[in-house]
Amino acid sequence: MVSTVLFFVILLVNKDKLTEIASKSIKTQADSESKTSESAFLDSAYNYTQNGLAYEITFL
Repeated sequence: MVSTVLFFVILLVNKDKLTEIASKSIKTQADSESKTSESAFLDSAYNYTQNGLAYEITFL
């Protein structure tokens, strides 16, 4: 019981570091085509000067 609680406390304390490690792992696995398509989607959705929308600020 104590070891389980201790394990979860350690996970909570190191949450940011674990998220960073997982993010780096996913980024290295992604190929250039998926990175390009994701970048194109974000650019078309939120680059308002390029897509012709009159928005100046976006609240995400």
